[in-house]
Amino acid sequence: MEPPVASALLPEPAAVPAPPPAAAPTPRAIAPTTVKVPGDQDVEVVFGPIDEDAVIVYLHGVCGDPLAFESWTGAVADRATFISLRGDAKCDRRRGRREWTYNHDLNKRRIDRAIDAVDQARWDLVDSVQPAKLRHQGVVLVGYSQGASRVVWFGYRFPDAFPRLGVIAIAKEP
Repeated sequence: MEPPVASALLPEPAAVPAPPPAAAPTPRAIAPTTVKVPGDQDVEVVFGPIDEDAVIVYLHGVCGDPLAFESWTGAVADRATFISLRGDAKCDRRRGRREWTYNHDLNKRRIDRAIDAVDQARWDLVDSVQPAKLRHQGVVLVGYSQGASRVVWFGYRFPDAFPRLGVIAIAKEP
C-alpha cells in the first residue's frame, strides 16, 4: 500500500491576493538656487541629500538656457547635487547667454571651483549636521547640444574625474 500523499492530508492554503502595484513616485519640482562662484559666473544648483557626495554637472547648449534642466530636477535631487555651469564665452547671437570654447583645462578648473563654492553653500545652509564633502572625482557630466559635444571631450580628457557622461542631442561630431 502506498503512503498517503501529504497534499491529501493538508488543506489547500487560502489564496493570498497579490498586493496592488506600487504607484511610481511623482518627481517633485525643485527650484534651483543661484550660488556665487568667486571669480566666475554664478551657477544654478539643486541641492541633493546632505549626506550624499555625488555631483552631476550640466553643460547647456550654444547660447542655451542654463535653467533648461528644471523639468528633471526632481528626478536627480534625491541622488546627487546638481550644478548647472554657464558657458565660458559670451554669445553674440543672444544677449545675456553664454557658449562654450574648447578650453577644456579652463573649464575643468571652473567645474572644480563651482563644486567648491556649492560645497561651501551646503555648509552655510545647515547648522546641526555636517554635510558630506562633494566629490571632484567621479562627477557625472550631462550636456545638451554644444554642451554635449564638450561633455564627450571632458570624458576623453579627464576620464577619472568624469567617468559617466550623459549626452543629449549632440549638435555634431565632437
